[in-house]
Amino acid sequence: MNTTARSLFIFLVSLPLTIPLFGQTRRPLEIADLFELRTAGAPSISPDGAWVAYTVSHLDITADRRDVDIYMSSLTDPAAEAVRLTSTEGSESSPRWSSDGRYLAFLSSREGNGSQVWLLDRRGGEAIRLTNYDGSVSSFTWSPDASKLAIIASDADPNDSNDSDVREPIVITRLQFKRDGQGYLTNRHRHLHVFDVTTKNTEQVTDGPYDDSSPAWSPDGSLLAFVSNRTEEPDSNANTDIFLTEPRSDATIRKLTTSEGSDGSPSFSPDGTFVTYVAGGNPSDIWYAPRYVAIIPVAGGSPIHLGAELDRNGSSPRVTPDGEYVLYLLEDEGNRHLAKIPISGGAVERVVAGERTLSSFDLDKNGNIVILESQPHYPGEISRVDPGGLTRISQLNDKHLATIKLAPVERFTAVSADGTPVGAFLTRPPGEPEGTELPTLLRIHGGPVSQYSTAFRFEWQLFAAHGYAVVAANPRGSSGYGFEFSRAIWADWGNKDFDDVIAAVNHLVENNIADPNRLGIGGW
Repeated sequence: MNTTARSLFIFLVSLPLTIPLFGQTRRPLEIADLFELRTAGAPSISPDGAWVAYTVSHLDITADRRDVDIYMSSLTDPAAEAVRLTSTEGSESSPRWSSDGRYLAFLSSREGNGSQVWLLDRRGGEAIRLTNYDGSVSSFTWSPDASKLAIIASDADPNDSNDSDVREPIVITRLQFKRDGQGYLTNRHRHLHVFDVTTKNTEQVTDGPYDDSSPAWSPDGSLLAFVSNRTEEPDSNANTDIFLTEPRSDATIRKLTTSEGSDGSPSFSPDGTFVTYVAGGNPSDIWYAPRYVAIIPVAGGSPIHLGAELDRNGSSPRVTPDGEYVLYLLEDEGNRHLAKIPISGGAVERVVAGERTLSSFDLDKNGNIVILESQPHYPGEISRVDPGGLTRISQLNDKHLATIKLAPVERFTAVSADGTPVGAFLTRPPGEPEGTELPTLLRIHGGPVSQYSTAFRFEWQLFAAHGYAVVAANPRGSSGYGFEFSRAIWADWGNKDFDDVIAAVNHLVENNIADPNRLGIGGW
């Protein structure tokens, strides 16, 4: 069983079910519902604007793993049934259309030995394996003419060629020995390759003791942008920069950005004259440093930070087809919106706002936009952005959630000991009358630079279904509330942030929502 699910199950077998079932057309949420819910991801619009491909993931309790498959839905007929494109035991990810719309490429580990690129022909037939790198492929992108792929692949794992049951020892010679999300840090690295789709030939473009990521083609296919930390000792800092190179092995690699912060997420303008990216802040501010959207000429020069006056983090920038705006995800006080800002500078405009959290979006050459969003009452789903609002494209959980009485989630603002306002969320048991003092659980997020948001949270809903009020605050140190709010706990953990989360609990006690004699705490 999934670790999170197992922990919740063990804890919840002892919790009393306080919500009566009789007379209700919907039932309370149960732990078993965790395995029924689906989450969409990685939306990708077809070149003709008629379809969106995306991933659908769910927890498989029998296989004890997360399964991910690829689906396709009509953008012109949202009521049409989604088409399932993959159904293997191995998980698939990162669907990407070729520019002519004939092929849909994706990553899959269905044959073991890490992920490789697979190809589906829209005319029919089974997916075929396209690449055969010794190491695993972590990302890829099509060239503008659909003849090549830019690929990030790791060096080979020596244990993959070891027929013995005894694995080779892990030898560490680097400054760091382990990292979250990567494991032990050996001398295996991730490099940029260019793969010819017709001949199946591959050419390694980068090498050395560096890890490369986020490849992006220029519109004419003559350049590749990528992200790398190529300082003298990459393990001693987080100084990633944007680099440019021609798509061949003997080409010169040119450093485009030169800040000491963490630059990333490059994307070319439609005319190929500049690159938009996410600019990291001052490394002395470590995790608290703001991340602003920026543009920089391909020829080099000084970057221009866009929207910095708003004092909110940005991510995933893309230039609109007319070259006039940068679209990006904007983190703001418990929400993540889709925003745009003029290339020439000016005010930030919300394209998609409201009480929702966007995880990603895609934009095609005609300006069509799809988003991946979640709200307190549903997990991630795909929606089309229309002039008058949003049109839901996927309905992965609508039928199942229609049988469940979900708990209401509301915002409130507490006042900390020094007068600082603290944003928080309260999830009440469904159907519980106001004025009832409830057993209350305080949940604390990790990071500390992250935020509780308006995204669906199964954990909050599950506790509330068993009669608990759940309070989740964004104390100082959190992102989404500006640089000074986040940096307020620099080298001072456990003081201001402690006051802030306790203030949220006190607010509920003072308003006769939380029972002061039945309080619990937990987090991650």
